[in-house]
Parts: sequence; structure tokens; C-alpha cells
Amino acid sequence: MSLDPEHTTPEEALASARRGEMLSTDQLTALSHLDARAISAFEPGWHELGPTERIRLLIELHAVETNSARFEFNAVYGLALHDPEPTVRRTAIEAIVEDCGAVLLGDLLPLAASDSDASVRVASSRALAPYALRAELGDLEPDQVAALIENLLAILNRADEALDVRQEALAALGYISDDRVDDVIRHALDDPELQCSAIRAIGRTADVAWRGVLAEQSINVDARAREEVARACGEMADQRFVPMAIRLLEDPSVDVQLAAISALGEIGGDEARDALIYALDDKRTAVRDAVTKALSQIAVEDDPLAL
Repeated sequence: MSLDPEHTTPEEALASARRGEMLSTDQLTALSHLDARAISAFEPGWHELGPTERIRLLIELHAVETNSARFEFNAVYGLALHDPEPTVRRTAIEAIVEDCGAVLLGDLLPLAASDSDASVRVASSRALAPYALRAELGDLEPDQVAALIENLLAILNRADEALDVRQEALAALGYISDDRVDDVIRHALDDPELQCSAIRAIGRTADVAWRGVLAEQSINVDARAREEVARACGEMADQRFVPMAIRLLEDPSVDVQLAAISALGEIGGDEARDALIYALDDKRTAVRDAVTKALSQIAVEDDPLAL
């Protein structure tokens, strides 16, 4: 069904949301790709919704956008980022699927740095990771890259900040090639509270020069650190990390084993495939299911028409 703008409007979508109804395709289309003028007209009706209704609508929009590239609700998310209710702000942050124009970056930075609610700061810091990756790929403007790096470093170095906010900021920084980032990662490896996030950041660097550090951490007494090492091997997507991932298949922690299985699927290649086939004999259903998924991933990489 195609949209008829004379009959389907953002206001009608809001009316359905107010009644607790699922939005129709036309109503979803009416909320997609809103420009500044349209979102300004939409705003009064948005604030007439109760917090629960606003949250429910954001969750619905996220689910729809995740499953269809046809829709883009960033204007609605951007409005919700300024909502007076912390839960609404956090839901809006988590609803963002893709921000191709980086229009929401300017909203997320202050939320990560100084929102009054710690859970919003955590979600915002986590949401900055995709922007850090885009910065590394050259998809952000130089001033945006500079603001992103400075904000993440400031959050990480703020001693009175909540630990989980600092952890997310450190992990996000891993995507960015910068000498300052290498220094903070190395320093954080010696901090028990930041160590796991530092390992996650190493994986995101995709820099094989960290292989020795990851090898050291692969025998860390903390299973959470070893799990992050396994994930980092997958992030590296380099054949040189296959032996490390294979060793972690024998780890006493099932979470580490599952992360290693996923990593082997991401890296691929004959050695990874052989190790996974051997792991199919495991008696645990969760392990066998993970192995099957990883083998399917390798098959698709080898032959995109295999499935």
C-alpha cells in the first residue's frame, strides 16, 4: 500500500500510538525521513503521549527500521533524545539503527558527557562506537572526529564518572587510530576495572601488532578477560589469530568457548573450519548450535551462493 499524504499523517500515527495500536505501513511511512519542518509540527503531539507510549513507539520504530532499509526514523529519535524522561532518552539512544549523516552525533556527545542519568550516559557512550568506526573509515568531518575523540577521552579520564560509562568510552575509542588511544589502552590493561574494555578496544583496532598482548591476556585468570580475547580474535579477522582462538576452544569457561567458536566463524579458512568440525562432537547443545552457525558463516564467506 502506498502512502497518500492527504490521508496518512504523522498526527494519525501518533493517534494510533496513543491508543496503544501497532502502526500501519502508511503510518510508519508518515514518520519516516521527517524533515525539520515536519518534526517541528510533530513535536507537540509527541509530548502529549505518556512516557510509556513514547517508549513503546520508539521500540516499534526500531524494530521496523531494523528489518527494512525503507524506513529511517532518526528525526523522531533525535526529538526523543531531548525528552525529559531518562528512560525515554535511553530508549531513543538504543533505537538508533544507522545515522548515515551523523546528524545525531551532536546530540549524543553531550548526553554521554553530562546527562544527569548514568544509564543514559552509558547508552550514549556505547552508541558512539559506530561513529568512532566511521571516523576511522573517513566518513566523518574532521571537526566531528576531533570532538568525538576529545569527548571520549574526557569521559574515560574523569575519575568521578561511573565505571560502566568509562568502560564504554574506552571500548569505543578502540576503533580510532591515534597514539593517545594506544596509550590509554595500554594503561587500562593494568587496571582491573578497565582491563576487559581495553581488550575489547584492542579487538576493534584490527591491528595485529597487539597479538602478543592478546596472547598474554588469553591466559588471564579472569574468564571475562579471556572471553574478550576470543572476541578480539574474531574482530581481527586475521588467520594469524586462528591458533589462539582454537586454544580457547578448550577453555574451562563455556562463555569463552562460545566466543572462540564465533571468532573462528568470523575469521574463516580451512584451519578454523577443521577445528569447528571437530567441535561438533561436543555433547552440549549450545556449543553444537554455535559451531553450526559458525560453519555456516564460513560457508557463506567461501561461497555467497551456498545458502
